Amino acid sequence: MSERGVFNSALQRFVDHLPLPAAVIDETGRLLVKNTAWTEAAAASSADFVREPPASWPAPQPREDQMFWLPLETADRFRTYLAIRPAAASGEGEKDVRRRALEEAFERYHAAFLVLDRKGRILWMNALFRRWFFVPAAAVGRPIADVFRHLPEEQTPAPKRLIAGGEVREEPFTWMRNGKPLHLVRDSYALGDIGAVLLAFKEIGRYANIDDKILRADRLATIGQMAAGTAHEIRNPLTSLRGFLQLLETSLAEHGLEKEREYVHLMLKEILRINALVDQFLLLGKPQAVRYRKLRLPAVVAEIVPVLAGEAMLHDIVLENRVQEPLPPIIGDPELIKQVLLNIVKNAIEAVERQGTITLTVDVDPEMRTVHLNVHDTGPGIPPYLVDRIFDPFFTTKKDGTGLGLAVCQRIIQDLGGQIRVISKGFGTTMQIVLPYVDDTESGAAEARGRKRDTEDPNGPAPDSIR
Repeated sequence: MSERGVFNSALQRFVDHLPLPAAVIDETGRLLVKNTAWTEAAAASSADFVREPPASWPAPQPREDQMFWLPLETADRFRTYLAIRPAAASGEGEKDVRRRALEEAFERYHAAFLVLDRKGRILWMNALFRRWFFVPAAAVGRPIADVFRHLPEEQTPAPKRLIAGGEVREEPFTWMRNGKPLHLVRDSYALGDIGAVLLAFKEIGRYANIDDKILRADRLATIGQMAAGTAHEIRNPLTSLRGFLQLLETSLAEHGLEKEREYVHLMLKEILRINALVDQFLLLGKPQAVRYRKLRLPAVVAEIVPVLAGEAMLHDIVLENRVQEPLPPIIGDPELIKQVLLNIVKNAIEAVERQGTITLTVDVDPEMRTVHLNVHDTGPGIPPYLVDRIFDPFFTTKKDGTGLGLAVCQRIIQDLGGQIRVISKGFGTTMQIVLPYVDDTESGAAEARGRKRDTEDPNGPAPDSIR
């Protein structure tokens, strides 16, 4: 997937969570992504719903139809606009609705935002700015210089040159947070029409993570293309071999040639193993048959726990399930989630020595609107130099491993809009399955969007497990 594709995918997830009609439009007026509320409002409107963005850049401007345009710009200067069409709610004026919509948008975007007037007084800041820079909500209305009066001017988030209207793009800025440096880039926009300044702070580390994801996605795409072209060519002769070997096995058994029959039986087992490997290979290259629905994660985990606990007991390992309600619902496919959990727990069983423990826990990140399903084991841990490689296709430390299991798991969870993280610090490992959640009030719309994205797998159902 290209960097632009990753950017558009992130924008789609972003606008999907906005409560008002929202879309992202490029400089030519081409619609890139939109949410369901936008689609419904456009269908109900008799007017031309999509118009060209404002000619000026980067100042957002209200339009005659009250459309509000907010400029977005990527690292490669690809310019787009977030278009929001407010719909006045009962008891609210249109200005209040626009303000609420923009505040909602800024809270969902993973960047710290600060709005100042030309005298340097704080007009607004989002939750991430308050958290990164330790600024209380009560500071709104105070001069920014007073809030950071203990620091030299150029070490503050908003020096005078930016308050005066100076504009910068991706200016490096380091902030000491709890004794540790937080490496950021800073953008500033002079909002001339309203006499204010908008400052945006983004974490440099997130760009590095995006680059890594792009490289990994490109590798998976290459492997997927190769898989689609070669898997069936491998399967066809294997099917013939398997059929003839089964006939030979039956014939040898009828003639009492038990030793020879045993050899043929071993050959059949190896053919099944190759077939299973081809199945995994195909999973990297074809879209999953995802059946979206609203899920309660504790119920999904409870269904697979007896299987996991039985497997753990065979190895003298204790499995503890601490995943309990209340949790917000998620939109996903329960069978795929169970498939991923089965594979991760099996890996943990192989890593843990006898009399060890595997613990399933869950936590929620309200800021990122994600649920984290954690699988923690008491094994020896993963060496730091291997942590970044375990999701690479064909990378394995197991004697009989294929190196495809975790790569396929990551692909499945990414198809559900999440990711798998690994945390290992010398002793024990935590595999964290991160999935976006929805509010009960919006789960119906999200489930409907999921049903529209359902795809049927032309090659049949996925294997029950990944080995």
